[in-house]
Amino acid sequence: MGFGLGELVLIGVVVLSIGNGVAAPIVGIVRAVGRRRRGARSTGAVVWSSINVGLFVLAGAWGLAAHVPPVGASIGLPLNGVWLYLAWQANRAAAQKSAAGLAR
Repeated sequence: MGFGLGELVLIGVVVLSIGNGVAAPIVGIVRAVGRRRRGARSTGAVVWSSINVGLFVLAGAWGLAAHVPPVGASIGLPLNGVWLYLAWQANRAAAQKSAAGLAR
């Protein structure tokens, strides 16, 4: 008794959703904190995390409208929000560092 194509597609979608909602933001948070300390820009993280925040807001709204508990959105939204905030902080730190370098 093996897996059918539909089951494999469903498993793939679930694994990708979990990776995008949980694993990617955790790695992004760690990298954003490191970039903030070094004063390096994190523009790609801002774009990706803001897209994820928008997707999880839409998923949460859809879940509430369909009377389905938005479990994925309730996990992914805060993680991506923290990642977005830390990426913004990294960009601010990089801008301050470059401004301080130009003032010398």
